[in-house]
Amino acid sequence: MKLKYIYKKSIQTVISVLLAITISFVMAAVLPINPYYLLIAQYEQQGIPYEQAVVMASHVLSYNYNAPLYVQYITYISNIFRGNLGTSILFGRPVIYVIASNLPYTLFLVIASLLFSFAIGTLIGLGTALKKGTKLEALSYVINTLLLGMPNYLIAILLVYAFVWRYPIFPTGSYSIQPSLSIDFLGNLLYHYTLPILTFILVLFPGFALSIRAVAVSQLNSDYVKYAELRGIKNSRILLNYVGKNSILPTYTVVPILLGNLFVGAVFIETIFHLNGAGEMILEAISAKDIPAMMGFFNIIILTIIVGNYVADITYSLIDPRIRVGERT
Repeated sequence: MKLKYIYKKSIQTVISVLLAITISFVMAAVLPINPYYLLIAQYEQQGIPYEQAVVMASHVLSYNYNAPLYVQYITYISNIFRGNLGTSILFGRPVIYVIASNLPYTLFLVIASLLFSFAIGTLIGLGTALKKGTKLEALSYVINTLLLGMPNYLIAILLVYAFVWRYPIFPTGSYSIQPSLSIDFLGNLLYHYTLPILTFILVLFPGFALSIRAVAVSQLNSDYVKYAELRGIKNSRILLNYVGKNSILPTYTVVPILLGNLFVGAVFIETIFHLNGAGEMILEAISAKDIPAMMGFFNIIILTIIVGNYVADITYSLIDPRIRVGERT
């Protein structure tokens, strides 16, 4: 792996991070309301004197909204890189602590759903490619197409109706067990997150299955597969070791892009299942006009997506040795 390529991608990632932070700053700047005066008004409604409300508002916000715009921008960026995202108006704690206590649950939901969906979609895609022209392939195509057109919130509502209301097998709602590596906490976590993860699986795996099937069908007709068959190599080994690897590669590049969709979808899914996580916190922050918390969550999620794309881009060459990293654009 050439250091020049890593350096180039690292610079591009840093630029992307700065652009994302700049966009969030512009979004806050063009709001029709001034967060500083809004916060002062909220404090005054609580019976706090004006002078004290001004001091409290200045302490809560991560930068002075009344300073010149360039000063606000420099302060905003420097605070973010120092981990100072301001203080949440709604929760009364530093935003970074609010995010740290809720974002891991969303990351667990997103990553677990993505891994399971990718594995299931790969197996189904390879299996249907091998059974091309059969009734099984036709049935799989119909099911995948049907699920692919369904929004995640509709699937979530159907699962809640079936397995929470109709047949109360799984729960909804948060849980009060202290996070740890204990069996009680992990078991409780999986119990509460089974349906949310299943929701994302049903949304994601059809796309993986159809994509991998399309590539696998073309691979099965290639010369190297015919040569492997002539050598007497078992079909299962050809499918997994040869066709499978080459079919997964194009799909792997799409995985980081899905991170953004999953984070957006998690807002609705966590709300439907009443789970701890960033999604529900974001909606609460929006309802309470908690601007520091809203911007903090936005920045952290965007940074997570950018880093995910960076890691995927760097590791792609490790998965496909045929590609020379230095020659990629």
